[in-house]
Amino acid sequence: MTSDYYLFRMEGDKPSWTSWKLKSECTDKEIAEANIRSLMPNEICLDIDTPETKDRIVDDLNNKGVKYEIWATGGRGFHVIIYNSSMGELTPEDRKSVRGSIITRYNCDITKAQDRTLIGIENKPHRKTGNKKTLIFSNEGKEVELPK
Repeated sequence: MTSDYYLFRMEGDKPSWTSWKLKSECTDKEIAEANIRSLMPNEICLDIDTPETKDRIVDDLNNKGVKYEIWATGGRGFHVIIYNSSMGELTPEDRKSVRGSIITRYNCDITKAQDRTLIGIENKPHRKTGNKKTLIFSNEGKEVELPK
């Protein structure tokens, strides 16, 4: 699912742009310069600080047969991105609630429940370390089931 989402540029802890910009409204230069983005409507981001936590979560997702990607953030941790295409049909508040439920289940950073949370753009340098956000693994399973 490709959908419009917001881009932003930060250098360290300082914003380089004055506001978030929808990708569809950005120039090619701005898209190339952006280093953080909002979540896409179909994504749930589990922000993880330790390899042990990542392994525990991945074991559970594998047991459930869920589609996910593991990204080394370029900082100190990992992002496990899980998907459900029907989330795009939900309101932002309902998406926040669904994400929050799944994020809480895995004891991850609840601030990643909002659409406009900050995550580094894939295959781009981390805003503080300069290390590239890199795909570690992709599992082609089924979409995560949404909580009722």
